[in-house]
Amino acid sequence: MKKIFNTFKYGDIRTKMILIFTILAGIGTAALFVLTFITGQMAFFFGGVVCGFITISLAQTFAIKQDDIHIPPAYVVSGDIEAIASSDGAKMGKPTSTEEMIETKEENHQIHEKENVENHQVHEEETVENNDMSPEAEDFFRLFGDANYEETKIQTVAEEESEEKGSEPEELESKTVDNEIEEDTLKKPKTIFGKLFKKRNKKKTKPKKENRASEKFFPEDEEKELSHEEVVARYDRKIIKKVMHKYKVKRDHRMVLVDHCDKLKIKQTAAYIWVADKEFHLLLIDKEPRYYTLPIFSISEITYMKKVPANAQIDYGAFKGNSVVAGLFSEYLPDYTYSTVVDDMTSFKNLYGIGPGIYFTNKSAANLFDLLGVPFSVADKVTTSNKVNIFFKEAYKSNILLRDNVIDANAYADKISKILDDMAHSTVSYNEFKETLNLMIKNKLITEEFAQYYMGVRDKISR
Repeated sequence: MKKIFNTFKYGDIRTKMILIFTILAGIGTAALFVLTFITGQMAFFFGGVVCGFITISLAQTFAIKQDDIHIPPAYVVSGDIEAIASSDGAKMGKPTSTEEMIETKEENHQIHEKENVENHQVHEEETVENNDMSPEAEDFFRLFGDANYEETKIQTVAEEESEEKGSEPEELESKTVDNEIEEDTLKKPKTIFGKLFKKRNKKKTKPKKENRASEKFFPEDEEKELSHEEVVARYDRKIIKKVMHKYKVKRDHRMVLVDHCDKLKIKQTAAYIWVADKEFHLLLIDKEPRYYTLPIFSISEITYMKKVPANAQIDYGAFKGNSVVAGLFSEYLPDYTYSTVVDDMTSFKNLYGIGPGIYFTNKSAANLFDLLGVPFSVADKVTTSNKVNIFFKEAYKSNILLRDNVIDANAYADKISKILDDMAHSTVSYNEFKETLNLMIKNKLITEEFAQYYMGVRDKISR
């Protein structure tokens, strides 16, 4: 309103006319929108839109023109309204002279400069006070705050020390984690940040995986020769929990029994396995915990080792007792088969392997398949034969998993159903489809009911 009043009072004729048209256009816009609301006619609405654009254009033109309004010098005084009211010319209603106006402007300019300097000093004092942060705040800004915070902290501490000694502050170089740090700086840091920087560098240096086992859980038994039973018996729940914490065992881990691995010198040992950071992790509960990793891409399948000679009476003796480890891992003990020859007590076990010849018990295989999700590979006379097709071979491998208690009957039925459905929708001939079903029935891979059902599925597809 003040601008409108000044325009009518001091503006030229053209500017006043623009202002009048702007006001009239605004009133017309409001009137047309009111008529639109009352009558419901769209013509008034579009007219209101047009008037609105005209109002906006005139208002912008007026905003430009009002900058050119000439106001008498008596009203152009640098300062607040109290300065105008206090001047003699303002009291008498007379315009001040040009010299008085210039002097007033210079005095007000000096006052403003003085106020700006004082405000700047107050702001600097507040900034200095705010820099005295709590340790928690400093940690927060170092981790998540301004990237220049730490460099500023170096300079601030160095300046404070130099002022106490009466000398110039030393120049400190900011170093990244990848750069080497001088031994003197690490041993005797000259600033508080020096100590923090040293500690942070140690944390960011990634330790080698093989160094995780440097701490001994049983140092007093280092030179002793212990039996496997004694090794397992000395692990209680507290030590197991400590081991899992140290090696960062994931929540989504699995428990297994490793039957053997000649390359890593493993024999009948309990272990925790998990997948993290695109690696397969293996933590062995041995005389001292042993930890290995394999790239996950190197495990493309789970292999099968059939009828490995065993001694059911002696094997895994440490896991048949009452120790904590035995209680945790006894359910993963292998199943044994025996010779059909009379008086022959030879026993056998079937093993499942990955990577560099690491073989697990059949009761551990379910956790391997669940964790890795890789195919099952069997190399024997059946899977390498050209007399049977791929569908029969897949059913044969699924039957191995059923017999070894890797999967239950329901999971086996799901696998067989998928295999037979894929075969029914495949391009194999009708005769080959029927012969494959008969061969599966003969080898007790499926029942006759399964065969009849999927014969019907194949007949519907062939029609």
